Amino acid sequence: MTLPAVELFTGTNNIFPRPVRGTLQSKIGMKVKPSIRKRSADCKIVRRKGKLYVINKKNPKFKQRQG
Repeated sequence: MTLPAVELFTGTNNIFPRPVRGTLQSKIGMKVKPSIRKRSADCKIVRRKGKLYVINKKNPKFKQRQG
């Protein structure tokens, strides 16, 4: 039985499923970069717990964290 969002590695000894590109698991998260920049006018740079973040409520894919 295979799940719709999982495919198996091809090759020898690869029995562990991995998420298929474009599923919910690959869309969550943020980019971690050594230097961050605003990508649009709606981006805001904030400092939380000693780390710099870029947040964007209109387009969440622009989220970034420095470090």
